[in-house]
Amino acid sequence: MHYEDFKQIPIFLPPLEEQKTIARFIDRKLEQIAHFISNKQRLIELLKEWKSAIVNRAVTKGLNPHAIMKPSGIEWLGEIPQNWEILPLKHIAKIQTGVTLGKSYIDVTLETLPYLRVANVQDGYLDLSDIKNIDLPKSEINRYILKVGDVLITEGGDFDKLGRGYVWEGQLEDCLHQNHIFAVRPDLSYLKSYFLAALMKSSYGRNYFSFTSKQTTNLASTNSTTLKNLKIILPSVDEQTKILSFIEDESAKIDLAIAKIEKEIELIQEYRTTLISDAVTGKIDVRELTHSS
Repeated sequence: MHYEDFKQIPIFLPPLEEQKTIARFIDRKLEQIAHFISNKQRLIELLKEWKSAIVNRAVTKGLNPHAIMKPSGIEWLGEIPQNWEILPLKHIAKIQTGVTLGKSYIDVTLETLPYLRVANVQDGYLDLSDIKNIDLPKSEINRYILKVGDVLITEGGDFDKLGRGYVWEGQLEDCLHQNHIFAVRPDLSYLKSYFLAALMKSSYGRNYFSFTSKQTTNLASTNSTTLKNLKIILPSVDEQTKILSFIEDESAKIDLAIAKIEKEIELIQEYRTTLISDAVTGKIDVRELTHSS
């Protein structure tokens, strides 16, 4: 359609006073909708904070509110249940460093394998939508290959990237990891992988990296020595299992509540679009609604 054709399209305008009434009606409704959405978004944030609090409490204090407690000796941790241990991570896990990119190999047969970057390791989940490959000699593969149950922990970057991670579940065959990601392989007779992941996600783990990291403007990093010295709070393996089950159940309830609220926000946004269209096209009589409100 050409410009001249557009000029021929008839535009039907209500009287000026009615236009003003429609505008006032829309402004008021949009303000109400914006207030509704803001309250719902705030509720989502509170639910997320509650979810974090549940994890923090469970992995550092346990599930028994009447448990006898003892000093942990760690300033930002406080007391822990009397029957729990505290051991450095290096005593109960192997810390594997990753492959350094950009190496050149001459007269060596190379194999092409997938590897994980920092971008793939998010806070509490893995994003495997974009996986890169690397060429590596067969003799070096075992040094960097991931095993099911490894806890992937980022070395640094922006403050929110330091120490974040999750458990590798073997989603890709023969997958490696970059040197900016540590693969922590727990001794499962002491420490469950998902318990370590939850502990790293808790305020205890966050505080450890915050206090021990090397920091520059907007950036922070750690190293394998600091990670190995991280003191791990150790309930029995059986109690770790119960704690993880509790966290999973409570998190599922909160996630369901958040999903319902997000659906409400989606519906009200759709209603907002329909409302504006109906008001300006005369499908609803805003005069009666304006006078009655």
